[in-house]
Amino acid sequence: MKRQKMKNRTTGKMPAGRLGLPLPALAVLAGTTACAPVAASNSDALVADAPHFAVSRSEPAKDSVVGPPAELRLWFTQVPQKNSIAIRLVAGDEQVETEAAVQDPDDGKIFSVAIADTLADGDYAIVWRGIGQDGHVVRGEIPFAVRATRGERPGDLIRRPRAERRKS
Repeated sequence: MKRQKMKNRTTGKMPAGRLGLPLPALAVLAGTTACAPVAASNSDALVADAPHFAVSRSEPAKDSVVGPPAELRLWFTQVPQKNSIAIRLVAGDEQVETEAAVQDPDDGKIFSVAIADTLADGDYAIVWRGIGQDGHVVRGEIPFAVRATRGERPGDLIRRPRAERRKS
């Protein structure tokens, strides 16, 4: 069966960009709602109902410089499959001792990991792995640095002078 193209009744020409399908049908094919605007987002923030399993936020945040944190906390875009989350803390090639990952009882998308000892100054990374509801295994790494200064509380963000930030 040959599909007929929809033409403008007044001009008799095919509208630019049309595939011969009504907008609602195109929206269903694209997996969106018809004519719904898409919000712009930056690379550090994800939409709360993102279609794929990922980390939407972390403490410490990606590329942040903080005082020694007492715990790591990750917010995922979806509740992961049961017992699929693994969170490790690494410093260079060495794994730092932490407790097991704990799921927040009030929000299944949030996981935390207590750190056994106070972290020394240095560069660290949160290495995580999880399985989304669609069955896909997703992995990631969130680098951050610890810089303890007198008078800072653990977990506080340390602001570096602009000149120092440009050098890194």
